[in-house]
Amino acid sequence: MKKINLLLGLLILSGLLFAQSPGGIRGKILDEKGEVVPFCNISLVTDKVIDGTMTDMDGFFNFKGLNSGIYSLKISYIGYANTNVKNINVSNGKISFIETVNLVQKALVFDGDIEIYGGPKLIDPEHITGISIDNTTLKTIPNKRNLTSMLTAVSADIKATEDGKGIIVRGSRPNTSALYINGIRLEDMSSSVNGSAIKSMIVYTGGIPASYGDITGGIVVIETKGFFDFYYEWRGSH
Repeated sequence: MKKINLLLGLLILSGLLFAQSPGGIRGKILDEKGEVVPFCNISLVTDKVIDGTMTDMDGFFNFKGLNSGIYSLKISYIGYANTNVKNINVSNGKISFIETVNLVQKALVFDGDIEIYGGPKLIDPEHITGISIDNTTLKTIPNKRNLTSMLTAVSADIKATEDGKGIIVRGSRPNTSALYINGIRLEDMSSSVNGSAIKSMIVYTGGIPASYGDITGGIVVIETKGFFDFYYEWRGSH
């Protein structure tokens, strides 16, 4: 009975910790021509300004550590009209992805700021499915000795870096993507794992699950085969 009570207590505690984990807001800023806007000023607002950041060289921005609630963004950049994104709903343990914001030149705006309501335009990352590749599909992919070559064969959104040690997802910078093997993050993709040892692989090229932190490019999640996986494959071949 004591063991059961202890197990129930641990489950309740873990649930409370997950529920209290903070959320965040991510997005991308472009100009009216679809070009990225680096170093764009973005303020996070509730009833007052509570935080601020700037977009990176790829136009991405990120607010993290946010409590559940409704937030707004004030976006400003020299030569462009101020843009306000309102009603952004943030939940604990989740990242709220807003649709790409296109700035408009001041000369094209008659008066005042541009208002965008973020609520109905939010992208729920839990409803975004990565490219899931099982062991059967992996067997058909060529060049299994090179992980980056395998990834470029999986999706047209993925390109290899010049040195072959990383990937570029949807035009993002090389260092904005990550590789996880059995839950451990690795930096070098070129010699990390042989394709024949991969049991399953998920490639996220769009919305990134909140559990992976500040990644803005893409994520490759790999589970390798265990002893019994190799054993059953050997039995099946004899």
